[in-house]
Amino acid sequence: MLLEFTVENFKSFRDRTTFSMEATADKKHTDNVIEVKDKKLRLLRTSMIYGANASGKTNLIEAMHLFRTFVALSQTHVSGAKLTHTPFIFEESCSKKPTAMELKFLKNDVVYEYAFSYDPDRIISESLVYYPNGRKAVVFERTGQTFTFTKNKRRQGQDAERVNEAALYLSVSAAFNYEISRTVVEWMTKKLMVFAGADPLWSINILLKTINEDVLFKKRVLNAFRIADLGITGIKDRNAKNTNKDAKYMLSVPTVQSLLPDIWVRHSFKDTFGRKTEKELRLNQESSGTVQFISIIGPIISTLTEGGTIVVDEMDVNFHPELCKWIVNLFHDPSENPKGAQLIFNTHDLELQDQDLVRRDQIWFVEKDWETRISSLFSLTEFKERNDRDIRKAYISGRYGAKPFISPDALIE
Repeated sequence: MLLEFTVENFKSFRDRTTFSMEATADKKHTDNVIEVKDKKLRLLRTSMIYGANASGKTNLIEAMHLFRTFVALSQTHVSGAKLTHTPFIFEESCSKKPTAMELKFLKNDVVYEYAFSYDPDRIISESLVYYPNGRKAVVFERTGQTFTFTKNKRRQGQDAERVNEAALYLSVSAAFNYEISRTVVEWMTKKLMVFAGADPLWSINILLKTINEDVLFKKRVLNAFRIADLGITGIKDRNAKNTNKDAKYMLSVPTVQSLLPDIWVRHSFKDTFGRKTEKELRLNQESSGTVQFISIIGPIISTLTEGGTIVVDEMDVNFHPELCKWIVNLFHDPSENPKGAQLIFNTHDLELQDQDLVRRDQIWFVEKDWETRISSLFSLTEFKERNDRDIRKAYISGRYGAKPFISPDALIE
């Protein structure tokens, strides 16, 4: 389970910024909290992030996506490779500073903290700390190409010799089966899913492949279609060889629709004589909201059944508010979410700002200072609101900031 994610000098986030899934002492909505009693941790099942367009909400999730991508692929970086470095661009000095990222998570009742920083040419620093039996233990620390190990020094030293200046030691040592590194990488690549930007083709391909391999998963997907009232009773790819689990497309929904001529969905209905019948339609004949739902429901079901954390940029695009609320409530329901899965997403859906649905510590805001172009992240808990406050009305009135200022100027003079 995710505890914290921290980023610094990435796109609009100039300063060190931390997003947390640790719950406050608030006693409201106890089902929305995962109690880890032995570790004295209380973690949120869901969190939602609000803010004006271009405020930086997507940048935060893109930072998580980039972090995960670094960990997953860094062992393939060759010496001299240019690293993806997108620092804060509105201050010249930031271009010469590294981007820093850190993630804190819980796996098998052990807390892990992994951090690294980098510039376009090399990894500047890297460290891994964990807490077996509740006591802090440093696995490794790195500054440039200088490594410090406190355990398994000979073995880790051998792995360090394989690490070039553009690669993460964590990823390389995991590839060579160093146990602690492998544990961390497996969580970040298998239990943390980050959807930054619209890439439904990739998700739909995985959904179709999994449906063909897992009968129970297929049953749950079709059940979700029924509950969501989509009118869909089946989905298939008539050209199964196009179902590629390794697809890497990053596409908008309209583009995906035009590229999916072989994917069909089945509808059941009654004809003019009252007879039950079925009809198959190409996916590109479905609404954008339906395509979006199909693309996200597979990862949601997998996360709920297997545990883990799913992060979604603008999950509610083209969704009815009731559908968003249903998805959020799946994660809040211990019977639907027995393994403590977590959902984090950006949204503009004000219906979710309901204290009958969520706790105050589940609501976050991103605001950009339009003079400096710096984004800041803050929680609703910073405002010490009452439990009976209408959060939606307060947000609309501008009490928390993080909303657009629409100029009264005339558009057409």
